[in-house]
Order: sequence, then C-alpha cells, then structure tokens
Amino acid sequence: MKRGRKMALIPPLKINTYVGSWHAWWVRLQPEWRQQDKSWPMSQIVDDDHDWSILLQSGPNGFFIIMLTLMWWGLAVKNGSSADQMQEFELAVKDVGWVLSQILKIPIGSKRRLDGEVDGENGRSSKR
Repeated sequence: MKRGRKMALIPPLKINTYVGSWHAWWVRLQPEWRQQDKSWPMSQIVDDDHDWSILLQSGPNGFFIIMLTLMWWGLAVKNGSSADQMQEFELAVKDVGWVLSQILKIPIGSKRRLDGEVDGENGRSSKR
C-alpha cells in the first residue's frame, strides 16, 4: 500500500457535533428492522428472523471503521469531557459491543443471505 492509513493521525473532534453525527451514521448502518426504533440507545430486542448481513462487511472499510470512530471518540472524551459526554460514549460502546456479540453468534461458514436471495428450503428459489 503506497498510501497506508495514518493510524496515529486522529482528527480534531468537536464532541457535541461528533456525537450527533456518529449516532445518525450508526443508525443508518443498522438493519432496517433495528432502525424502526428512533430512541437512543436503540432497542436490543431481537426476534428469530433478525438479519445482520448489512453489517457483515469485510476489508479495510468493514467493522474496523466503526471501531476506529469509537476510538477517536474515546480519545476525545478522555481528554477532558463532561460526565454526560462520557456517558454517551459508554452507551455507544455498549451498543456496538452488543451488535458485535449478535454478529458473532452467526455460525462460522454459514452462508449469509444476499440482497434479493430467498430461502430455497421454503420452496422459493434464489435470485441466481
């Protein structure tokens, strides 16, 4: 990689602006069924038919980016913030941790359902 990522370079953050932007971005990343709840923190109630495939992205822009943005936020909060700002950060970390724990429950090697693909076991054919 010619132009590797500069991990030591942390962007300057205005906490109040960053928190609002981060929440909006995080909600947009969620599966549609989880976006229905407009409250924060988001609901952690899951039914049997939940699908996390939208967050199962690999490569340099996968879940790593989510963790990186939390790191930036955490460093900004660590460098002198109010108790409310620290609490918001902790709620975000807990929510991301919960989502990650849900994703990790998916059996390794299981084929995830792609857009437009349906379950062949129920008599419906896939998009292929």
